[in-house]
Amino acid sequence: MLAFDHGALGYGSIAAHGHADALALWLHMDGQPVLVDAGTYLYHAGGQWRSFFRGTSAHNTLCVEKTGASTMSGNFNWARKAHAGLISSEYGKEEWQVEAEHDGYRKNFGTVHRRTLVITPASGFTVEDTLSGKSPRHVDIGFLIHPSLTLAHNGKSFEIRSNRQALLLIVHQGNLATSIETGWHAPHFGEKLPAQRIVFSGMLALGEKAITRFYYL
Repeated sequence: MLAFDHGALGYGSIAAHGHADALALWLHMDGQPVLVDAGTYLYHAGGQWRSFFRGTSAHNTLCVEKTGASTMSGNFNWARKAHAGLISSEYGKEEWQVEAEHDGYRKNFGTVHRRTLVITPASGFTVEDTLSGKSPRHVDIGFLIHPSLTLAHNGKSFEIRSNRQALLLIVHQGNLATSIETGWHAPHFGEKLPAQRIVFSGMLALGEKAITRFYYL
């Protein structure tokens, strides 16, 4: 199961339960969650954790200048909402392609984030991230790994394993630096668990493609 979020921030005009996760991805393999959403954790009692779990940097998407794609206003409201939309989709027997973008960084940074997802069902998929605008921007592209899985790092490649079984190989192409951070995953309301988060970060020039390839093992 591979999901690509290019929909609205949340339901209705106030998007009360929305998260700033425009163009985020999720992946399950044979029923095992692999690339996961951060979750919710808590509502009114969450304090700073409430903001963290709603923020862009907690999700499997690109973050510009360490700023959220949408701006929060209280525990449920939003002062500014990113608008995402589908650009194109093509479906073939051996390859699919979906392209979408959002304008959450246009007002503050004069840039639009576009993500292209190229899927080869038998072997994996590729994610291409680009920015349009007036000048290069610092980006962080993160992928949160389910807490039950292990992660091995070798340069710009990462292998995800479940016990002794290799599930997924992630390889980044480009000039962005690679790192592993401690993220957080809330599998249930009121529960949060530390989880490893792969991050590709650095300056992304206008029109430059940050390419991340995912191979099924």
